[in-house]
Amino acid sequence: MFGRRADRAGDPTIAGRPRRWGPRWRTMAGAGVLFLLSGVGYEAVSLYYYRPLDPHQVVRQTLELAQQAEGLSARSAQTQAQILELKEQALGVAKSLVEQYPASPDAWCVLGLVASRCGNRSGAVRCWQRALELAPQFSLAWHCLGRDALQRADYAQAIEQLRKALEAEPDVPEVLLALADALSHADQLHQALEVCKRHVAVAPQSVEGWYRLGQIYIQLGEFGEAKRCLARAVELDPDCKLALHSLALACERLGQLEEARRYRRAFAEREAQDRTPGENRRPKYDDLAATREVLAATCSAAARVYEAMGAPEAAEGCWRQGAEASPKSVEARRGLLAFYEQRDRVEDALRVAEELCALEPQSLDHHLKAGWLNVRVGRLEKAEQAFRRATEVAPSRPEGFVGLAQLYLHQDRSVARAKEAAARAVSLSPIAANYFLLGTACRRSGDLQGARTALEQAARLDPGKPEYREALASVLVQMRLVPPLEEARP
Repeated sequence: MFGRRADRAGDPTIAGRPRRWGPRWRTMAGAGVLFLLSGVGYEAVSLYYYRPLDPHQVVRQTLELAQQAEGLSARSAQTQAQILELKEQALGVAKSLVEQYPASPDAWCVLGLVASRCGNRSGAVRCWQRALELAPQFSLAWHCLGRDALQRADYAQAIEQLRKALEAEPDVPEVLLALADALSHADQLHQALEVCKRHVAVAPQSVEGWYRLGQIYIQLGEFGEAKRCLARAVELDPDCKLALHSLALACERLGQLEEARRYRRAFAEREAQDRTPGENRRPKYDDLAATREVLAATCSAAARVYEAMGAPEAAEGCWRQGAEASPKSVEARRGLLAFYEQRDRVEDALRVAEELCALEPQSLDHHLKAGWLNVRVGRLEKAEQAFRRATEVAPSRPEGFVGLAQLYLHQDRSVARAKEAAARAVSLSPIAANYFLLGTACRRSGDLQGARTALEQAARLDPGKPEYREALASVLVQMRLVPPLEEARP
């Protein structure tokens, strides 16, 4: 709905922004929203109704519902069989996790999320309730229940449950966005506005967050603010049709008719593109691919639980199963990459990093990671290619140029090019570390005056780093501006 970047709301992998979630959210990150946004069917179950819960019963019920759904679908028999098999595998992963850790609320939430995505909403609710029986302040379970209430249009219950999720884990981007949605539907627009502002503060790259904030401003009649927010959504994702349409409306209400016409044309162009047959048309929803992603996300969530429980072999098995289940699963590969890096398995990490570069060729992070891993294994030409690709993908970011400069300085491979790359990094980000890098390159190239200037800046910007002052002192000695330390002693 929100284009290619809608899933970046609160994405902790965005370069430069620290992860803000608590430990339980770190365990479950990436699984919840993927499953919750596309569930089908519902059977209401009271949150406070106690009953013993057998994971086998949840799995059986879910498989029965999945088989019924596939029996009514228009898909081919082969595709139906493949989808059912993938759902069985996902349920098997979640059931094994619960059987191994029956007292873990994380494990029950994994099973609940799988049941929800496979159409067994009542079973999912029972699993989330069980998680809360084990840990009454478990934020993810409250989030799941709140989402479920939101989908049923029970906005009062959704608001209550989502607020409890935030009490346990403040400022989780997805919870804030869901709460803003529930408050908007309940006509509590001013409260929705404040919550949505919190969301974009925590997740400034969230296309959906900026779009929804703009929508709230439109409902409040504040069209100038609406235009600002919707323009930000379009800046983040130029293909977001909903934001383009609403932006045209905001401009009309402000009397900016030429701008409104421009945004309507952009909206119409994207509408026409979506209806164009052939290669230029955006791909249709693929049930089989989506179910592969369900299995991959289930494996990723289970892997995090196993890792947190001190079972690295089981965690690796789940990460690998998730990556193999979906050739396009970025989440599973990111988890597997981090797993290998933590254990210093550099070759394995490099293989996964290269897969990520192929899957997301416009990702700066992936190319940087591949570059540094290639440096570690001594493949310097490949490292240079990766860093150069990083500068092409993000020419306004310094990280790729920093990588090139450090690579060229390694064994004095190319001091002149190191100096050029470091100067570019300084121009993009004039911080102490980059000035120090430039000073080092200048010194190696014999440009002592340039080295002095850069190192003075580094020492001025970060006076607490002794290596900056020591490097500057050494350059001043080389320039014969101060005597060597031995000569200075009486």
